Amino acid sequence: MANYSLSIRNQTHIFLLSKAVFTTFFVPLPLDFGAFVRVKEMEHDNKIKQKLAFGQIVQSVVKRCLSPAGERLANAMSFSSDIKTVEHEIGLTDEFLSILLSAKAFPCEDFFDMSGELKRLKLKGTFISLENLVQLNRSLKTICSCVEFFEHDEQNAYPLLKEICSQVFVDEQIIKSSNRLLASDGTMADNASETLFSIRQNKHRAEFEAGKRLRKLLEVSKKEGWTPPEAELTIRDGRGVIPIASSNKRRLQGFVVDESSSGQTSFIEPAEVVELHNRLRELEFEEKREIVRILTEFTDFVRPYIPTLLGAYDFLARIDFLRAKAKYALSINAGKPVLRQDEGFVWYEARHPLLEEKPQTPRQKHSSLENRAERQETNFDNIRSECRRQVGMSENSRTFAIYVAVRSACTCKTNE
Repeated sequence: MANYSLSIRNQTHIFLLSKAVFTTFFVPLPLDFGAFVRVKEMEHDNKIKQKLAFGQIVQSVVKRCLSPAGERLANAMSFSSDIKTVEHEIGLTDEFLSILLSAKAFPCEDFFDMSGELKRLKLKGTFISLENLVQLNRSLKTICSCVEFFEHDEQNAYPLLKEICSQVFVDEQIIKSSNRLLASDGTMADNASETLFSIRQNKHRAEFEAGKRLRKLLEVSKKEGWTPPEAELTIRDGRGVIPIASSNKRRLQGFVVDESSSGQTSFIEPAEVVELHNRLRELEFEEKREIVRILTEFTDFVRPYIPTLLGAYDFLARIDFLRAKAKYALSINAGKPVLRQDEGFVWYEARHPLLEEKPQTPRQKHSSLENRAERQETNFDNIRSECRRQVGMSENSRTFAIYVAVRSACTCKTNE
């Protein structure tokens, strides 16, 4: 088996930072080093990430995400060796930064990640919970608002973002159906079904009648001196009760539901409202069963659309991730690199974002393969220390990792 070795001088590197797209692109050698070398490359990359505190950069993006799905994409950030991918990511982040800098209102609420719940609902017999139905409804509206934002871009200012939303589809009947089921406070609407409406009407009538009888008996108890004048009706175990002095608890026909910690007060459920309370409990059970039936019916309606909806939530996660990168780029005043098919790189006013708290003078940096090799032979240690301090660069490894903030006029060059 042939022996292969890795050499810094055998490779061309592109240093890229685009508004917090933290990417290092390297042109691979024509030889195939196999699985062993790929593992070693990953180990090198991980060491570089650790040396350059790449995790801190990632966490700066993560904390600006609005959803767990966006956070997962941020945590999955890594170096790329595909220049087309890098250019595409740079363009997407740059377009989103333009949105943040403009006066246009972009949706920034209800970025719920429903992908896990939707995958669970693929199984027949499962049904969505009321809480998740509320989140599904609101997040689908957010997705539609994002799509509408780009569709109404008549000046085509965001072509790349518009392209990634072109495949997103949310059937409006899903939103209409969920709107019909939900009340404004996030509970199940009374008119979600005729049966539920009837159950709640009967429940309200039973509650009114029970309350009326309890208030009448409370007045009698106060008049007879069994209950203190300032006493009020209370609830124990979901049932309306009357507080009565324990010494008088046998004077009111009913059941002792509870008593105070001192034992001086007993809470009596009058016998004449017991039947009403039992009826209320039965109606509550009927209400729960009807709500489950409604949710199951809605889930059966949505189930065929789940593959499409999962794609829509992938889009929402992508938007969240791009927004977080753009907001981080804005916070460190990062600039967009211009890629060219030449050797070397040029940075203007490069800064390490993790050293921003320390006063430092921005420096212009020019490099080519030739003068970098010359510097390595002369004062390599000093240059390496300076680069690490100023721009977070490591020159003693196969892969370079750059986490810098640069002026937007900077140029990065490569020989692909």
